[in-house]
Amino acid sequence: MNELIEKKIKTIVHGRYLLKIPEGNGPFPLFFTFHGYGQNALDNMAQAQKIPGIGNWIICSVEGLSHFHLMRRENGHQKPGACWITFYEADQTISEIVDYIDSVADKVKAGYPCTEKLIYMGFSMGTIPAWASAAYGKHATSGVISVGYHIFSKLKIDTLKGLPHALVGRGNNDPHYTKEKMNHNCQTLENLGIQVRTCEYEGQHEWHLDLFEAAGKWLKEI
Repeated sequence: MNELIEKKIKTIVHGRYLLKIPEGNGPFPLFFTFHGYGQNALDNMAQAQKIPGIGNWIICSVEGLSHFHLMRRENGHQKPGACWITFYEADQTISEIVDYIDSVADKVKAGYPCTEKLIYMGFSMGTIPAWASAAYGKHATSGVISVGYHIFSKLKIDTLKGLPHALVGRGNNDPHYTKEKMNHNCQTLENLGIQVRTCEYEGQHEWHLDLFEAAGKWLKEI
């Protein structure tokens, strides 16, 4: 019997997320943030805290489930990183990511006083869980901040209809997320009735102070 047989089995893995809770009794709005390829929850928590006014929000930085070691070293050790998805069986992975984020949101909302306002922010590959959770997740989403990556082609874009707001950002010299891609994404979102704001800043595929300032202003206004 030389036939190669492929089978699948459902398993349980543990995800990691970090929380930053404001002082006071609340209730507080909820801000989810998702890191890029090769980063981790601690990296993105540090970036999210640079947004003006974010101290009034519960920040939840969620880590991808696929871990690996990067080539670069920190303190003599290879730095650990994570990613969210590959193109291999992407549809199933997206479903699993959404279930994961929904479970985290359930835990946070059960444990802390939250308002109805919920924002998902993603950088680079982290935009995939941000858009996917807004599209397919069970928690109503107030808006998405998407930085440095196109809307993943495997998402059924019409499922974003009803999302009220989006902030889309890119570095003006980003070789991966070009201005043409951003303009196409924004037009697609606007055609769905979503109020879209853009932020282009001096830089490449990276975070920037101008983006944090724009995000802080946007969060106040929506």
